[in-house]
Amino acid sequence: DTVALFRTSGSVVLRPGFTLAWGRSTKDTDLPPLVEGQKLDCQHLSGISHTTQPPARYTEASFVKELETLGVGRPSTYASTVKVLRD
Repeated sequence: DTVALFRTSGSVVLRPGFTLAWGRSTKDTDLPPLVEGQKLDCQHLSGISHTTQPPARYTEASFVKELETLGVGRPSTYASTVKVLRD
């Protein structure tokens, strides 16, 4: 008897709210109401490969844009900040 731990994701509608009028997306994955520790029987199982990509590296321009967005430094200090990072 093999014991395995699996994970799923989806949603359980507690209160339908505005979806009564607007309807629900067909992309929603509805889960049955579950209780912590409840044992389930597996009727279907499929393996899905998933890989992630790291965020793109900063270019000098994208780094300066990010500094501006975060409100870090002043335009007069951006060049010296980039120079310190490059050296």
